[in-house]
Amino acid sequence: MIGYILSPIVFLLIYIFFNFLNIPFLSISLLCIVVGLIIGQLYKNKINILEGINFTTKYILQIGIIFLGIRLSFIDLLNFGKVALPIVILVFLIIFILRYIFIIKYNSLSQKNIITLISIGTAVCGITAIMAASPFIKAKENEISYATITISIIGMISLISYPFIGFEIFEDNFKQVGLFLGSSIHDTSQVIASSMIYSSLFNNDQVIDVAIVTKLLRNSFLIILLPYLAISYSSINTNSHLQNIKNGFPLFLIGFLFFSVIRTSGDYYFLNSINETWNFLIHLTEQLSFIFINIALVSLGISTNIIDIKKIGFKTFFIGFVFSLVLFGINFLVIKNFIS
Repeated sequence: MIGYILSPIVFLLIYIFFNFLNIPFLSISLLCIVVGLIIGQLYKNKINILEGINFTTKYILQIGIIFLGIRLSFIDLLNFGKVALPIVILVFLIIFILRYIFIIKYNSLSQKNIITLISIGTAVCGITAIMAASPFIKAKENEISYATITISIIGMISLISYPFIGFEIFEDNFKQVGLFLGSSIHDTSQVIASSMIYSSLFNNDQVIDVAIVTKLLRNSFLIILLPYLAISYSSINTNSHLQNIKNGFPLFLIGFLFFSVIRTSGDYYFLNSINETWNFLIHLTEQLSFIFINIALVSLGISTNIIDIKKIGFKTFFIGFVFSLVLFGINFLVIKNFIS
């Protein structure tokens, strides 16, 4: 039971503390991550809370992302999406070229599976993509574990550091920063956390919108990736293919789009008029999204074991680091030079 209520209680205390101090350079989302990390490292018997923490990290986060759709009309999605799509495609292609280079270098079945999982997690949507892809390549539990730990730790470092790096190299251009965060950080929760940290530190809410659209475009590449894996690893029967594809597709994307449709319809209906009820509902949904996402961020911090880096070994972490470094370099060069 404690696992289900721990993160909401911690978030509530952080929220009260944050508003009491009223320090402008602090970020609630950053505090949620950091406090969660500290609790996770200090909590001795984490197995007792794991079920509740996993529930919060997965389902509460997904509800928060779905509600986040109320921020964007379909016009916003199209405007941001058409800019983000070429970058997402480029990232996808280059990471998978790099995957083949690593597979040639480390030519063993175990390393091949780990490299494949890390490349999928880097290019698409972090741990979600790893878990969705693992049944197709018949990955063993330790291979899945090594890949998820690598992606989780590198993603955690990125989500804390990239808001500051993005501000410096893109000079607070919301479109460039949002594209950078959405295309460079691995997991959906980490992208949202990083964009929220940026928004609160540098007072630029539009970064969240661009980052989440970019990240959801990356997530949607599972539609291409999972059937490709099903064909490539065809020893699994067709029914298993279909079930794994169904289980792997992030359904919260549909929920996000549904709330975007609601926002588009409502804005069109109340065009040229100020409706207090409609504005209140938008604000309420945004606040619920903020609460659910930050509760999930506490759980994300708690579930991350920094000590686990010893378990995966230098080679695995090095592979993940190189993938992330290449991703960073590509995005920096393309966004800085071709996006205004």
